[in-house]
Amino acid sequence: MSRLRWLVEDQEVRPQDILVLSYYRERVRGLAEWVRRASIKGVEDIHIAFDDRDTHLGQRGRLTFSTVASAKGYDAYCVLLASANQFPTDVLGRANFYVGCTRAIEYLEITGTAPHGLLHEAQKASQWQEHGSDANAAVASPAANAILGAAPA
Repeated sequence: MSRLRWLVEDQEVRPQDILVLSYYRERVRGLAEWVRRASIKGVEDIHIAFDDRDTHLGQRGRLTFSTVASAKGYDAYCVLLASANQFPTDVLGRANFYVGCTRAIEYLEITGTAPHGLLHEAQKASQWQEHGSDANAAVASPAANAILGAAPA
């Protein structure tokens, strides 16, 4: 979640404009707890969407965390799709990955702890797009690595 700190503190993205998503509830709770303990400057409150569905998004200083399943209908300028390697590669997992990616209005960052599953497929798609159909392209561009890299979540 160092990217979250970077977004809020260095890039001055307002916490209310960020939505942090993950596949599993336990992971969402763990990420939210990490942010509480990290005391990121500007993050005044943590909102876990599936615990409190009646709370409005976008309240000043409030950072929202959610599972992808609970985020249907939500949009945010900045979406961090965390632990993307945990998404199942079945039809439901792919549908949820798509939903998570499409919540972002302007900025999407996909992270995971290991490059396998859908995270690996997203990296490969990025490489293919960057290098055309060259099957020998082994490394994505620095920009693609920054967005799709297997950064710690």
